[in-house]
Amino acid sequence: MEVWNSALWTKNANSILIWEDMLASGRRVTGRGGSDTHSPSELNYIGTPTTWVFAAKRTSQGVVDALLNGRVSVSANPFAPRVEFFADLNEDGKMDMMMGDNAKSTGKPIKFRVELKGNIKTDSTYTVNVIKDGRNFGSFKMSGSKPVIEFIDTPKLIERMYYRLTVEGPPTNYPQVPRSAAITGNMVALSNPIYFNFDPEF
Repeated sequence: MEVWNSALWTKNANSILIWEDMLASGRRVTGRGGSDTHSPSELNYIGTPTTWVFAAKRTSQGVVDALLNGRVSVSANPFAPRVEFFADLNEDGKMDMMMGDNAKSTGKPIKFRVELKGNIKTDSTYTVNVIKDGRNFGSFKMSGSKPVIEFIDTPKLIERMYYRLTVEGPPTNYPQVPRSAAITGNMVALSNPIYFNFDPEF
């Protein structure tokens, strides 16, 4: 589902609401971005926003599989930072889940990790907003050349739950589209959810 359309982030409020409704119903719907570029201009061009996939193989099928499995994040443009979202399911210190993954909750605390990759503005601060089941769970600040934050929460043992992210911070210039950063504002990136207790057949 296209949840981020064009450089103007504020126009996507309805798409986000529909996405949240679908997630709340138990559907694992992949959120992606689309520039909707039919007549390229200085305000809107291919890549505003940019969809990133975590593909197992550098093939067209690998890209399709990543999209279907929710291993996707979206950033404001090709030069903006991208967000990566992981979870340690079994408390062994290794991140064994990433966005798109679905696991059965053990009722124990889960450590989540958020990383920003790519063109980071090292002298700036980014804000990670964690959305849990459609509601704000918390906001965290991150900075430096390799921004990372971690947080802990305990998914319920039986009920469906999901966590997703938005990232706000300084706009990143897109040289081919010099005016796009101004209308995107402080929206940097978003992730797809990490899921717990979703029906894999639904």
